[in-house]
Amino acid sequence: EEDNPKSTCDMEDAKKYTPFLFDFSYLHNPEEFEASLTNTNTNDPADTSTTSDGNNSNAQEDTNLTDLEREFAINHLPTIQEYYTLFTSIYNYQLELNRFSSDLTK
Repeated sequence: EEDNPKSTCDMEDAKKYTPFLFDFSYLHNPEEFEASLTNTNTNDPADTSTTSDGNNSNAQEDTNLTDLEREFAINHLPTIQEYYTLFTSIYNYQLELNRFSSDLTK
């Protein structure tokens, strides 16, 4: 049985974007996830590690993460927009339902 190439590609994408995409485990301990992003994006002045070209590795990691986020947004823009529309619609439905319920009780 052959693996689905699209599925393999999706798994590679998922691994590639794990530094800033979280699953539902985020809800159990959001502080831990926020701290991991902060640590990745913070240039610690005490960190004197440099890359082979003499650049600060934290600055390079920050740039890489920013580039990776930008790449994700560009490559997945239609899907992001669809989810945004979905969640906005659900939120608006809830508002209207609450308003309707309130009007019925008056």
